[in-house]
Amino acid sequence: MFELILVIFILAMLGYQALPRFWVSESVCLYKLRSKLLESNDALTLLYAKHMVSSQRVDVSLILEDLTNRQDPHCFFEYRQDRLLAHIGQQTLGFVIDPKDFSSKPKIYCSLSNELCRSFWGKKLKK
Repeated sequence: MFELILVIFILAMLGYQALPRFWVSESVCLYKLRSKLLESNDALTLLYAKHMVSSQRVDVSLILEDLTNRQDPHCFFEYRQDRLLAHIGQQTLGFVIDPKDFSSKPKIYCSLSNELCRSFWGKKLKK
């Protein structure tokens, strides 16, 4: 019985040490991805403003390439099948891009009914 209690105590202490690291790394990942998305959104705004002034063709491939550049295998964006996916550890958050063909400045959003989306944007559900 004593050995069982000792093992449970050791596992609890290890869990107590590991939990804050996981939470902090998820928070850091959310911050990095949110910053990257907002930076890309600013670049898209500038690109479409230049398009309106000079009537040049809009090429969003460089912005998407920069956004989906993987630096951390556990925290990155991926553009697949007209959707933007944020990989946060073991979780995936899908973003909708409207319009999908980038014919005008796209609106990139996720459903705030999703808890991970609310965490991504730093929102809390109000009742």
